[in-house]
Amino acid sequence: MENLNENLIFGFEKLEIWQLSMDLSVDIYHLSRVFPIEEKYDLTSQINRSSGSEPSNIAEGTSRFSKNDKARFLQYSYTSNLETMNHLIRAYRIGYISKEVCDGYRPKIKE
Repeated sequence: MENLNENLIFGFEKLEIWQLSMDLSVDIYHLSRVFPIEEKYDLTSQINRSSGSEPSNIAEGTSRFSKNDKARFLQYSYTSNLETMNHLIRAYRIGYISKEVCDGYRPKIKE
């Protein structure tokens, strides 16, 4: 969170879970740049959307007033997280990433 004005930081930005999911989303974005251009509208788009949904849903959930609403958005984030892992497995099985790279994301996804 370097170079951010501390007076303008929202509450969700201070959450470790949001920070971890944002880091993962950025990592996935950079990883997907090595996918073939023909995947731009398929796997690349899908993995970037699912990994981007994780921190977005956490952020949105913090603005909800009821516990049920907050829990629902955390559940959305969790399911997007698992969807991202599914896309990583697919990228491995297609041959876009190595098993080591795919497995390297497992602890991050689980965390």
